[in-house]
Amino acid sequence: MSEGLQFGAETYRAGAFERIEESRLLLDRARFALGVYVGGLAVEGMLRSLCWTRRQQLDERHDLRAIVVRVRDLGLLRSAGRDDRLVGDVAWIATWWSNTLRYAGLAQLKRL
Repeated sequence: MSEGLQFGAETYRAGAFERIEESRLLLDRARFALGVYVGGLAVEGMLRSLCWTRRQQLDERHDLRAIVVRVRDLGLLRSAGRDDRLVGDVAWIATWWSNTLRYAGLAQLKRL
C-alpha cells in the first residue's frame, strides 16, 4: 500500500460504491467475469468499511466468508439472527468470487 494513502471506514465505503457502479457498467456490457470480480471487490470494501468503524484492521486477506464472520463477531450485525440473510448472501457471493471463477472465460461461466 502506498505511504500516502490513508485507509479507514470512509475510504473503503467510497471505494465500494465506486466498484458497485463499475460492476453494473461491466455487467450491462456482458463483461460477466470482470463484472463479478469487481462486484466482489465492492462487497469486500463494504465489509472492510464496517470493520473500520471499530478501527479493526483485517488479516483475513480477501476471504469474504471470514470477513463477514469478523463483522458479525464485532457485533456489527443486528441481533436475533436478523442479518442471517446477509451472512448467507456473502457466502453465496464468495462462491462466485473464488479464485478459480475469477479467472474463468465467458464460455466456462456460461456452463455453470
